[in-house]
Amino acid sequence: MPISIFADFENGSLGSWQEENGVVSIQPAGGVNNPWFYFLISFVEGRTVEFKVPTLADQGGWPFSVSYDRTDWVPADYCGPKAGFRHYFRADDAIISLTPPYTNGMFYDFTLWAKRSPHADIRYLSNIKPPGSEPLTCITISQMGELANKPAVWLVAREHPAEAAASWLAEGVVRYLLSPAPTARTLRQQFVFHIIPLLDIMGVHSDPARDALGWDDGEDSMTALVKQEIINEQQNGEVALIANIRSLWQGCDDRITLVKSPQQYFERMSAATTLPWFSIKTGMPKSSAFAAMAAEVCPQAVVAEIQTSWFYNQASMGATHDIRKSQYDLLQEGELLAHTLSATLGVTPTPMLPALLAPRLVSNEQSARVTVLCSQPDAQIFVAGHAYQQEMRPVGVQGSYSQYEVEIPFTQVELVQYITLKSGSEERRIILAERRNRPSDSSLL
Repeated sequence: MPISIFADFENGSLGSWQEENGVVSIQPAGGVNNPWFYFLISFVEGRTVEFKVPTLADQGGWPFSVSYDRTDWVPADYCGPKAGFRHYFRADDAIISLTPPYTNGMFYDFTLWAKRSPHADIRYLSNIKPPGSEPLTCITISQMGELANKPAVWLVAREHPAEAAASWLAEGVVRYLLSPAPTARTLRQQFVFHIIPLLDIMGVHSDPARDALGWDDGEDSMTALVKQEIINEQQNGEVALIANIRSLWQGCDDRITLVKSPQQYFERMSAATTLPWFSIKTGMPKSSAFAAMAAEVCPQAVVAEIQTSWFYNQASMGATHDIRKSQYDLLQEGELLAHTLSATLGVTPTPMLPALLAPRLVSNEQSARVTVLCSQPDAQIFVAGHAYQQEMRPVGVQGSYSQYEVEIPFTQVELVQYITLKSGSEERRIILAERRNRPSDSSLL
């Protein structure tokens, strides 16, 4: 069967495509300035397909991604130095996207998970909305029933539709704050967190190529709703920290900028950071409208801008090239960010196991190779799943990180779900596949 491509579904986007001599050339609907694409490809099981994006031919560092169910996203098997990538497909239908997307439907599914926690409350910041619009959703986290006299922390992500990595990072923060980890429990006891993982919910819903929301937009805008909520919080009590989470969709420049804070906060964060690939700075970032708003309405609060990306910077990793992240790297990064911010809030974080970075499962017709990076050279690391476990061995180094690897038969790929690091009674996991046993998403057909 010839390859078929289809983009008429939620957030689907593609200008045109053609196949010639086994190579699929795709043209984003927004051209070079807004190169978002997100489409279904069919009749590809057991095939290695090469893709070209001529619009991006003079640019590199794009996080081309593949999924079989719109839940688990993996980097394409090979991404060229410019605008090419190729992938071996293990199912007949797959989704190709410029970056792992974070859609309104995905966010809604996540809120259903979060609201099961006794420490979370899902709030809609406005009950008045135009027909067809999406509600602005805030996740409030604390030790519920003990909210009085607690300082508030506001984390707002995704003021631009294309900044999907910011939403993944914010979800990671939420997952950690709802976890039984000792530092998370202390943060819930001492603070009230208000987290908006998807600010431009209408842009994601209807126009992924539009410009970022402005923090001086009209009184009916999403940003105005958030501003008013923060003002109300300031009038009712203390606001300790306000942070805007941004992200790049090409290249890397991971950083935390403390726009307004006492020097000791900067020193605390620098000493306690668990994000060595982040730079920690002070001053006003280029996009300062959010910082100006936050400083105006909450003059006593610490104001920060956090920027993440889809790559680990080669210099911070001691590597020879930038290393691609997955959305599971970003969920883990959310945990590490919450751990780092706790020091700024005056909470001494408990020690934690080192991070597991850049998990990969690359398949071919006969076998699959699983790799991961860890800063601990003698760690006990396993690839695992339900009633399944294989030990991974160090096979070399990438800069300052040891690379662990294991080959598994292709027949065992469906058993693999996560990578785990064990040290005594402690354990760290990073997901490789959240729902690997779920069939292809036939709703797209």
